[in-house]
Parts: sequence; structure tokens; C-alpha cells
Amino acid sequence: MSIMKKLVLPLLIIFLLSMNCEKNENLISILYFTDAHEIAPVNDEYGNRGGVARLKTIVDQIKSNNEAFLVFGGDLAGGTLFGGIYKGFPMVEAFNQIPLQIANFGQHDFDFGVDNTIKLIQNSKFTWLTSNIKDSEGNNFYKLPDHIIFDTLGIKVGFIGLMDAIETSVQDDRIRQIDLIDAAKKTTEILTNKGVDYIIAITQTTFSTNEALLEKVAAIDVILTEEISENRTNMLYVGSKPIISTCGNMGSVAEIKLQKAGNKIMPSIWIYPLDTTIKEDPALTKLQKKYVDKLEKDLSTVLSIAKADFLLQGSRQRENALANLVADSFRDYYQADIALMNGGGLRANILKGNVTLKNAYAVLPFGNTICLVNIKGNEIINLLKAGMVNMPKQGGDFLQVSGLSYSFNFKVDGQPQITSVEVNGKPIEPDKSYKVALSNFILFGNGDFDPIPLDRLIFPVKKSPKDVEVLIKFLTKNPTITPHLHKRINVLKG
Repeated sequence: MSIMKKLVLPLLIIFLLSMNCEKNENLISILYFTDAHEIAPVNDEYGNRGGVARLKTIVDQIKSNNEAFLVFGGDLAGGTLFGGIYKGFPMVEAFNQIPLQIANFGQHDFDFGVDNTIKLIQNSKFTWLTSNIKDSEGNNFYKLPDHIIFDTLGIKVGFIGLMDAIETSVQDDRIRQIDLIDAAKKTTEILTNKGVDYIIAITQTTFSTNEALLEKVAAIDVILTEEISENRTNMLYVGSKPIISTCGNMGSVAEIKLQKAGNKIMPSIWIYPLDTTIKEDPALTKLQKKYVDKLEKDLSTVLSIAKADFLLQGSRQRENALANLVADSFRDYYQADIALMNGGGLRANILKGNVTLKNAYAVLPFGNTICLVNIKGNEIINLLKAGMVNMPKQGGDFLQVSGLSYSFNFKVDGQPQITSVEVNGKPIEPDKSYKVALSNFILFGNGDFDPIPLDRLIFPVKKSPKDVEVLIKFLTKNPTITPHLHKRINVLKG
């Protein structure tokens, strides 16, 4: 099949909405957005975008013209400071008011455990669906539907929900992920047998997997997928079928207009940026402000004082003072021999001055668990090597360390190679067991890491602390902190 990429830039977006137009009785609209970790607009280097109050305005305007259904792609918990603190519940509260009709899962919606996810579902007035997340008995997770059908104005639209990377969020015997393509084939067959006119797959996966879905599951007409950019809506076509990825942090909304002509469905796609040109809905603006004010109040507690800036820059390529601070906190908590911290898990600077709870959660927003394991020196070396695989591309697996040091240089092909690893100034012993503090992200073999056998755990994962809890305790123990580099990671020339 031919594949054509199409980039939709905000300047090229056509915005044609009118509050006074009469409702079109022959057309329905599917409205889609994704990645909703922040309730209020985000204002950063990518611009001012998002916010539930702007989303409400766009949805109300479109619904005044067409029969419309609002669909969410997933990820409303974890991932950011706000998502980490409130675990998704303010977003559910806002979506209930808009209102939202359908929600798919992203892996971040499981960041705080299955029980938290179930509470999110229980608080939702909208319907969650999943076609490939099952419980321990093979039934759909929490008995949620594996498909949903909207039947209106003579058009039957079917939805399926797919996600992957559940292992990057939570390990729990109560849930398991089955193959996306197998699940899609099974669920679309059900929809086809029910006479659905148009099938929409809501996914949280890569563009390559989405392409494979369209190539192998012919019944799917369009895929609405996770964000790949903070300020661009991206569309890729497989033949005539689109894969649509709206902006991160609710930066844009996609509208698929469906109109029936005889036995055919005629679709068209419109994109609306949620930027400063959109007037905010008053009621949702109040809700935004309530939580923004609450966050500031909740996180204003001072934990320590930074004597200088701890900057995020370089944490994926070289020794970094911020990473040293975090890795030291992990090692200190368990009095471990060694601590490992993947550089991509750090997400914010700590600047000179008061260090608050807000700072701690901003640095470590994902809610990972810090585990203590007994592993041998050769296994530690293999973990360090795995962390180097994508280092030239600033991959997030690059390992920052406490309690050991390592050196590397670059081969002719540009790939880094480790030349030495030392513990307490002496070469690491390949057959010796060391107590190592590391995150469940590394433990479960995410990224390029191999999983560590669970029988190496000294404490069960469920009884181990969250990374931010460990950092908070360390900061509280140290009234002042100063950034230092200790030659833990050494880049050799030649």
C-alpha cells in the first residue's frame, strides 16, 4: 500500500465554526483529543495550548451545528506534575462536565495501580472501553466493553480501543495486555456482523503499529492515536485511510465529519487548535483555577534549599548533578551498594533557592517504584550497556549512577562502548552480588533493558516506595543541597 505523510500546521488549519448555524441533520461529527495530563493550559516553548475550558468551547460550538460525539484517546493520569499529584481525578471531573462520551486507556492511566484506575472508572460518567486489556481470567478489564456503537441519523459508527506498553506502567496479576492486531481482528468482526458503517480504532501505540493495523485489519476505516508532537497535529495515510495524532497536552481537537451518500460514508477531517484564540468556557475556567490554586497550596512546603541550580540538561548523555542527587536518594533510602537511575525519568530542573514538594514531583512525575534487588556484577555491566544503546540519540535509558563509576568511549561507528566499571574505586566483580536500588521501569525490562528475575527482589514491589517519596525523604534530611559532579561517568577520548 502507498503511504503518504501529511503534516497539518496550525497556520494551515481552517477554522469555520458558527454559533448561529442551524444543526445539520444529515451529518455527524466525531471529535477527538488525547494526552490530558494538565487541566489548565500549558504555556512553554511550544506555545500556549490546551485546557479543559477551551476544549469545552470547541465542543459546544461543534455540537451546536452537528450531532457530535467526544472521544478521548487516553493518558489523563501521571506523566506530569499535575497528573502525578492528582492521579487523573480532576480530569475525570472536567470531562464529566463537558461531557465526554468515550475514553480509551493509555499506559499512564495505570501509573498508580489498578485500584486507582478502577476508581477513575467509577468516577466517570462517560464510558471507558478496551479491546485488548484483560483480567486474570481473560475477560475484559473491569468488565468494560470491547466495542461501542453510535447509531444516529442513519449512520452506525463502531469504536474499538487498543493500547500497548502496559508493562511500562504497572505489573499486576489482575491485568494483561493481548496482541493489538489479534484483538482488532476479533472486535472489528463483531462490529461488521452488527452492520456498522464506519469503524474507528482509538489507539495508544506507535505509528508503525498503527500502519500494521490498517494493513492487516481491513475493516478499520480510521485510527485516532496518541500524540507524537506537542505543537503539531500529524496525519499519515495508508492508502486512503488516515492515522490522526492530535497535539500533546490537549493542544488540538480533530473532527471527523461523516455523511451518508447512498450506501457510502463520506468522511472529511478538520483540525482545531486549542490556543489563545479560543475563548474559555466560564464554568470550566473556574474548575481550572480551583485546581491550579490547590496545586500551588499543596506543593508550597519547603523541603530543602538549593545552593545552585540542578539542571536537567545532559542527563541522557553524561554525568549530571540532578541525576546524582536523585540516584543518591535511592541509595541512601535502602543503604544500598549501588543505585541506578535512567536519565529519561528526570523531567524538570531544581533551581537555586527553596526546594518544594512541587519541585520534587516535577522532577519525578511518573510515580515509578524504587526496588531493592540482589544482582551480580556482570548483570550490572549488562544494564549499563543496555542504557548506552540509544545514548547517541539521547535515549532515555542512559543510566545515571550512585555507588559506582564507569567509563566509555566511542567506536568508529559512533556507538558508545563501556571500558571500565568500578565500585568504591575497584573494578566491579562479575560474580559478586550487590544490593542495587533501581526503578520498576528497569526491573521489568522496559526500554532496552532485560527484565531482572523477580526472585532477586529483597522487598516486594508492592511494599516498595515511590521514587518521589524517596527523593522527598532525602531532601528533608538535607537542609541544603549543592550540585556536584563526582567523575561517576567518564567519557574517554580515542
